[in-house]
Amino acid sequence: MEIMAKLKAPFAPEDIEWRVGQTTRNGDKVSALAYLTSRAVQQRLDDVFGPFGWATKYVKGPDGGVVCELSCKGPDGEWVTKADGSPNTDIEAVKGGLSSALKRAAVHWGIGRYLYDLPMVWCHLKPKGQVYHRAKSGKGMYWDPPKLPAWAMPKKAGAPAISKPDQETGMDEWREAIENAPSVEVLLDLGKDLAALEVGNELKAPLRRLYTERMIALKGQSDGE
Repeated sequence: MEIMAKLKAPFAPEDIEWRVGQTTRNGDKVSALAYLTSRAVQQRLDDVFGPFGWATKYVKGPDGGVVCELSCKGPDGEWVTKADGSPNTDIEAVKGGLSSALKRAAVHWGIGRYLYDLPMVWCHLKPKGQVYHRAKSGKGMYWDPPKLPAWAMPKKAGAPAISKPDQETGMDEWREAIENAPSVEVLLDLGKDLAALEVGNELKAPLRRLYTERMIALKGQSDGE
């Protein structure tokens, strides 16, 4: 369904923020969790349903917090409501709770759901970086968010979509993704995911050969332009 495809489409990196999920025992690395900004969710709803095609209602949640009821108008004019809730946050409790509830309700509509499929990445803490984090020692440190894989990036105009390959049973998807990579840049990103693929060499070796062949072809196209 075209509407669902638009709702589920990946967001630009600037619409995504990162927070710490876990910390290693020795405190030198943190796991990075991606989440959408509330403004990005609102813009996606505007783009798909129009500013008058969606509405929110907030009600008190069980044991405190808030529940967001997100209603959207379908092609037939019928309104459909999906809801989820969130506790109040530690910072700007009420505002943070409303924002979190909206984003969680939006996931029920497919918005940003793909972020839950991102692989866990451990980031090293260092004296300088993009995101601040107070280490276990109490010292202020920083870490840099990981780069998003190709399948989690917005589709470029005129380029085929690259779907997330399944590491155990999706060899056909891997082959299709490599063969349809529209540019060297996209193929390089896909190559990083391929390097991390945890399958036997008998399955990965043919993909490596296909990757090399596609890279030669793409560079040949580029040189001929």
